[in-house]
Amino acid sequence: SGWPDEWVFVLSLLALCPLAERISFVTEDVAKYTSDGLGGLLNATFGNVTELIVSIFALKAGLIRVVQISMLGSILSNCLLVLGCAFLVGGLKHKEQSFNREAASTNCGLLVLAVTALAVPTLLSQTRADPVQSASFAAAAVQPLAGNLSSIEPHHDVGDLGLSRFISAVLLLLYVLLIYFQL
Repeated sequence: SGWPDEWVFVLSLLALCPLAERISFVTEDVAKYTSDGLGGLLNATFGNVTELIVSIFALKAGLIRVVQISMLGSILSNCLLVLGCAFLVGGLKHKEQSFNREAASTNCGLLVLAVTALAVPTLLSQTRADPVQSASFAAAAVQPLAGNLSSIEPHHDVGDLGLSRFISAVLLLLYVLLIYFQL
């Protein structure tokens, strides 16, 4: 369009700010009329819709690295920046703070599980010496369990994709169970 990339980025960012503010306002307003658990669920679900919109357009454009960096930034800002600011402001107002030990343990456990689950496929793919040999080995290893795998070409890394999909399904299931038990 003739505009420099920096200007497109800054203007796109400025265009998303009112959307994020309106979504936050509406979510908090709706949460006033619900229980604390449901209000928190609404806030957590719709609070990240801006990142979801950016990720959808980036995936359509084939910008997978942008999606990965956006997800990393969202996780870091939510887990570190927001939590750190809450501790700081709470510490300024109250000399001693109390937390729900059970909820903190559950959230810490799920965070460790999520980090581990996201790291395992990456570690496996990065530590593999020869992807062609590893894919052939993986296909040969599961052949007795899965029947004839002649349709799997040895140069495709089926193991990493299958593992990633399995981990995503498990993480989604754990999230749904967490929501169910919190409500």
